[in-house]
Amino acid sequence: MVPRFSGALVSNLLCGEQVLVTGAAGFIGRHLCRRLMELQATVVAVDCYTPDSTEVLPGFIKMDITSYDELRAIDVVDPKLVFHLAAVGATDPFLPVDDALRVNVLGTVNLLKVLDGRAQVAVARTAAERNPSSPYAVSKAAAWGFCDMYARTKGWPLRGAMIFQCYGSGQSAGNVLPAALEAALSGNEFLLSPGEQIRDWVSVEDVVSGLLAVAQSELAPAESLEIGTGVGTSLRETVQMLFDLVGGKRIPSLGALPYRPGEEMRVVADSGRTERLTGWRARTGLAEGLRALVSAGAQ
Repeated sequence: MVPRFSGALVSNLLCGEQVLVTGAAGFIGRHLCRRLMELQATVVAVDCYTPDSTEVLPGFIKMDITSYDELRAIDVVDPKLVFHLAAVGATDPFLPVDDALRVNVLGTVNLLKVLDGRAQVAVARTAAERNPSSPYAVSKAAAWGFCDMYARTKGWPLRGAMIFQCYGSGQSAGNVLPAALEAALSGNEFLLSPGEQIRDWVSVEDVVSGLLAVAQSELAPAESLEIGTGVGTSLRETVQMLFDLVGGKRIPSLGALPYRPGEEMRVVADSGRTERLTGWRARTGLAEGLRALVSAGAQ
């Protein structure tokens, strides 16, 4: 029988459980921690960066996942469920190769070795892994290769959640939509590539519920599912929608920047397979999500 995902089921399963979140001070990590607290899980938040003073993260532990000795401290926590979000390069995919390998590959392997199969792990992946053309994408693909190997050879309960073009309130201006919104609100020029890239824009609230679905559904070890809407919209159309919602006379400067080297032009999730295996699907349409983003940004 195909497992069906429901908020009530997740709430019952997570209430009082020890849940570890790596990369907890990041954009998705902060949203996930808040949701887990609402579900009454006992959250242990791990990151190498101290969260902003305005952000309250439960059970926060400052920890560098590239240090195996530091990671061994989680043995005391003994989590039953782990969300592995810690990574570098999401906003700077052409970062130094050594940094990408150290954090994304070595950090992931360190975590898996410390856990030693004792906890179920949902590993956040990136859609850029499908056709990697940057140190970030290649290192994330390599990290998942180790997850797949450990799951198949040792039976460790590791699942993948490949996240597509996530957006939402609280995202840094190093990402395209917050940067575009900031320019639209301030009336500044916004430089953009020709913008013909088709992307699957998925709200952070949907990403969080998708991560919970992957973690809680009865999937085989090494199973990896795609967290997206299944709908593609061009970058230029999406940015123009933002500018139109803000109003004003400015328009994005299309073609002012080149495409990134090796950039894939169409990246859309197989959302149907994810729904068949977990019962989860994205609930927020792009127009609705952009309106909420503009409303939050204007406050």
